[in-house]
Amino acid sequence: MTTRRLIDQMLTDTPTLRDDLVSLRALRVEDADMVVQLSLDPVTQRWTSIAPAFNVTDALHWITQIIPDGWAAGRDSTFAVEHDGALVGTVGLRIEGDGTAEISYAVLPEHRGLGLAERACRLLIDWGFEALGLHTIKWLAPKGHWASRKLAWRLGFSIDATLRSWLPHETPTSTPGPGPAARRGAAATQRVVRRTHHRRRARETPPRRSQGSRRDGDRGE
Repeated sequence: MTTRRLIDQMLTDTPTLRDDLVSLRALRVEDADMVVQLSLDPVTQRWTSIAPAFNVTDALHWITQIIPDGWAAGRDSTFAVEHDGALVGTVGLRIEGDGTAEISYAVLPEHRGLGLAERACRLLIDWGFEALGLHTIKWLAPKGHWASRKLAWRLGFSIDATLRSWLPHETPTSTPGPGPAARRGAAATQRVVRRTHHRRRARETPPRRSQGSRRDGDRGE
């Protein structure tokens, strides 16, 4: 399938999800500058493996080829996040098969702390369970990434395991945008917290370093 057809198919197939604070939509070519800004943000650089040399060409490749191909193949479902008409970040699900997917998100620094990531992730989680028929959604984050861990806890994720000696860094020429693909390049010595979301009511206690899981059918709060 040609690139143009892949893009058209993605724009057609990607639903628009919204609540009273944020909306999720398909990524578009005009979003490239935001993708670059988001990818080069120091926080994003610290916790992902996106190359420091990521530029507009890389962003356009991500938007026009990697993301549409992922949608077409049923591997990735990545959305742009909007708030008050402004593009503020991205969220996505990397489909692993057998009803399982991994979630990731990134929000521009000036829009953090407003609850936008939480709202976007809730929309995405509900859509994943209801539209994609998922039964498990995982959240992986490097040990020490407390902002990510707190958000996961608010969404109802529980700590399931700590993965040691995980996947090696991607090569310097590998430049995925801020989404599910970026999470795959954690350092080989990095400890990664794996959280499994089965849509059960969130626990009322702060997150701990113990294992846990959530059962399908309930919601985190």
